[in-house]
Amino acid sequence: MKYIFILIMLFLLTVIFQIFTGIWIFYEKYSFSTDLIQKKILGDPENFINPASLEGLLETTVPHIVSLSVISFVIFHLFYFTKISCLKIYLFSAVFLTGIVNSICSILILKISPLFSYLKIFSFILFEICLVLSVLLLFYDIYVRSNKV
Repeated sequence: MKYIFILIMLFLLTVIFQIFTGIWIFYEKYSFSTDLIQKKILGDPENFINPASLEGLLETTVPHIVSLSVISFVIFHLFYFTKISCLKIYLFSAVFLTGIVNSICSILILKISPLFSYLKIFSFILFEICLVLSVLLLFYDIYVRSNKV
């Protein structure tokens, strides 16, 4: 059982690394600015930024949705084995839905309205908060179980 805890801890550390890397990349790319998100996706002739293509956005969106589904499934599969009962289904739903909304917002900005850039920032922040909360709850459960052994 001790080895399983070690494997889960290593997995959770990898997820934490992914979370902070994602935040850093989002900040470097968009600076949490709706104007910059709109310029990167819709283009800006003054700064010689070409608009994003639907094909290019789909090439990014589809792998993100697949990886988001896998990481959500694995993390919340681990929740099945915990004694934590504090609204797990709501946390899972929040992680999954905000991740998908964030992934498709770029397409919505390009095809429907630049105002979806606000939703992109909001869903990204909420996704990261919920993912961090999930990982912290799993760390907590592992810590409590390891002290009982």
